[in-house]
Amino acid sequence: MIILIAGATHTGKTNFSQRLLEKYKYPYLSIDHLKMGLIRSGNTDLTPEDDEELTPYLWNIVKEIIKTAIENNQNLIIEGCYIPFDWAKDFDDKYLSDIKYYCLVMSEHYIETHFDNIKAFANVIENRMDDSSCSKDIILRDNIHNLEMCKKYGLNYILIDDGYCIESNFEELSMSKALGSWSGMRKYLEKEMLAVSLRGRVRYNCTRYVGMDDSHIFEIFIDDVLVKQFSWETLNTYFINQGYKNDNTVFTGVQKYWEDFWELTDKYPMDTRTEYTDTEFSNALTKYRNQCIEESISSADPIVRMFAILDRRIGKRTLSKLKSTVILQPVWLQPFYKLRFEAEEIQI
Repeated sequence: MIILIAGATHTGKTNFSQRLLEKYKYPYLSIDHLKMGLIRSGNTDLTPEDDEELTPYLWNIVKEIIKTAIENNQNLIIEGCYIPFDWAKDFDDKYLSDIKYYCLVMSEHYIETHFDNIKAFANVIENRMDDSSCSKDIILRDNIHNLEMCKKYGLNYILIDDGYCIESNFEELSMSKALGSWSGMRKYLEKEMLAVSLRGRVRYNCTRYVGMDDSHIFEIFIDDVLVKQFSWETLNTYFINQGYKNDNTVFTGVQKYWEDFWELTDKYPMDTRTEYTDTEFSNALTKYRNQCIEESISSADPIVRMFAILDRRIGKRTLSKLKSTVILQPVWLQPFYKLRFEAEEIQI
């Protein structure tokens, strides 16, 4: 999977890419670093101020890096302001399916009300040598232009408006794209990738919460029996039952109640609990689809391992080597391993 992060200066492209690296373990390439390497090494006569000439010059190199990464089945995040809005024309369909583009756009309201913060956080990841030329007018102009271009070309954009919440917006956008063809995703999971011995026995379902945008309940059925759910509600109930939080919004207030919930998801990572959110399910599905089966079956993410143990690409030889790992799996995951072994008539 290739993730392109575009946007005007000071929108937080590098910081966002760093956060994605930490979360998904995808390496990232800064086009700015490529630019300065080429300039300082004398491989081009262009200067950092030659933006119009730099975009085609740098993109000609970057697009071939993207093709190479896809051909080698490698994940990569590429960030920078030198990605042309008509980038898709440079790739055949076999490449486009593995490229996701997101442009960070600050609204006029956000820039007007947060300009001091925008300047203050300019060096959160990289140390800008000279930021004196960055004015409110320039940032307004560039973000208005980028928004217009994204709409013109039908590109994904993450609008930074009331607050700087690009990670949650990114997850919601990614999930909505993934679930836009849930019937296709079900076919992928239940038909294309499911082990032949399990066809017709494993079924997936997705339900949207009424009145709650981008909130879902994912369900897995085995032999028509519900065995696992993934949603914010199941995880919230788990936190309450474990005594990590109180089931009370009267005294804490709704906002504080949910702030506590998301803090707990960070405090107790996935490998320490048995329940998970719909976002964690969706993220795991994305990882599973975009890495080799060997990586998935040994993934630190238990949901990814769940997809992998049901995968048709896991043969009997590999299954035999995995017998000793069943007891090491979370309690909820062990039945999935046992199901696969039973279906393949392998004793454990």
